[in-house]
Amino acid sequence: MTAFPQPPNAAACRTPEKHRKNIGIIPTSIKPMNIEDFRTYCLSFKGAYEKMPFEKATSAYDRNLLVFCVAEKWFCFVNVETFDFCNIKCAPDRIVDLQERYEGVTPAYHMNKKHWISVHFDKDVPDRTIEDLVKQSYDLVAASLPKKERAALQTP
Repeated sequence: MTAFPQPPNAAACRTPEKHRKNIGIIPTSIKPMNIEDFRTYCLSFKGAYEKMPFEKATSAYDRNLLVFCVAEKWFCFVNVETFDFCNIKCAPDRIVDLQERYEGVTPAYHMNKKHWISVHFDKDVPDRTIEDLVKQSYDLVAASLPKKERAALQTP
C-alpha cells in the first residue's frame, strides 16, 4: 500500500476522520483542540478574563457557557461541557466569505448575526484559523473600547 505524504498543515487539519481516510491524511499525533487549550489561548490576551454569567439559566447548555471578555465586553464564548463550537465577533465584511469557505462557520448562536459567527470545532475549520478568528474577535472588541481602556491594554 502506498503511503500518502502528509500535507504541511496536517497538524492544523480539522477534516472529519471519514474524509481524512479518503484523501490519505490520517494523522497519528494530532492533538485536537480541547477546552483547556482553548481557554488558555483566550485568556492569553491582555486584559482578557472569563465568567459564567448564565448559571441560573433554565437550559443546561446555556448554564455551561464560558464567556471571555475584555473590559466587560464579550469577544468569545463556548460551552465548557460539550465544547462543540465557539461564538466570536467578526468583521461583517468577512462573515459571508468565511461561511462560504468553511462548513464549520455558521450564523451565530443567540447573537447578532451581522457581527457574530459560530465556529464549530469538529468541522473543517483548522485550529490555527480558529485561533486567528478568536484573536481578530479580541482585537475588534478591544478597538471598540473607550480611549482610556484601550490605552490601558497597550501598556506593558
